[in-house]
Amino acid sequence: MGKLRDYLPALRYGNKIHPEDLAGMIGLPYIGNVYYVDGTNGNDTANNGKSGSQAFKSASAAHAATTTLKHDVVVVIAGGTAAGAAANETSAVTWSNSYTHLVGAAAGNVVAGRARIVANANALSPFVTFSGNGNIISNVQIYNGQTTGLYDVKVTGDRNAFSNVHFAGIADATAGDSAAAAALWLSGSDENLFSHCVIGVDTAARSTSNAELEVSDSSTRNIFEDSYFLSYADNAGHFFVKVDAAADIDRFLIFNGCTFLNATKSAATAMTAAFSVHAAAGGTILLKNCTLFGATDWEATGESGNTVIDGAAPTNNTSGIAINVETT
Repeated sequence: MGKLRDYLPALRYGNKIHPEDLAGMIGLPYIGNVYYVDGTNGNDTANNGKSGSQAFKSASAAHAATTTLKHDVVVVIAGGTAAGAAANETSAVTWSNSYTHLVGAAAGNVVAGRARIVANANALSPFVTFSGNGNIISNVQIYNGQTTGLYDVKVTGDRNAFSNVHFAGIADATAGDSAAAAALWLSGSDENLFSHCVIGVDTAARSTSNAELEVSDSSTRNIFEDSYFLSYADNAGHFFVKVDAAADIDRFLIFNGCTFLNATKSAATAMTAAFSVHAAAGGTILLKNCTLFGATDWEATGESGNTVIDGAAPTNNTSGIAINVETT
């Protein structure tokens, strides 16, 4: 078998195939500059981020090197299980550039993937804010396990695509005692897609009426597909999803093929309701082919009039294809 350099003269003379030549791997016809993040071996001050051996240590440093609207890509190199192997951040991260993509170089497991961005200081709430538009965020875990890390990720930007992302928030029991906590918060954020993502963790208790997903400020036409919502509730008042003020959504919020799993078989407390939805939420919440485990109902009374399960309104104790936690 021959070698590629035998057929491509440019390679024979020392040229290389660069990542930007492989833009199609993330679904784009072209990309701009590529910057690398290595939480173990990187350096934010001495390196330029333009190769694996010259990687930055933090995602915030890599984002600062990118240029908005140029389809630059930040690659997070996977590390081990130790905290030092992640891209540790001591300040909140704001991903403000548009068409600036974030991709993990790791195996494609969706739960606890090893291409990680980790909050390494208290009071980072939200820890990461995606305020830019048109970004691809793929194959990364964003983790906030600090005692005051109430919000893990806040999305205020529009038309972003999140794929294979673990929003690992409320990962501390002290943070779980606060009603103002969420793993993912959509705030005035429109037309985003969350595909094959995980929202929440089942390793830290949630002790009050917080939620894995909070949606507010007239967020419009957001879609979750084939995604997993994980909880370990030790209070029946916890929710998977909160849309609990007037006009928090507009048009629709869709969940297609999603699983909502509260770990009651591992000693978690059954939740009274999976969703908290205001009667004047402002739009329709549609659940199609979804599964619920560890909550008595989708909504406590089914009275908001905004939530639809496979074409029918939910009613008390008849939760579509939800699994009865008392008998299963």
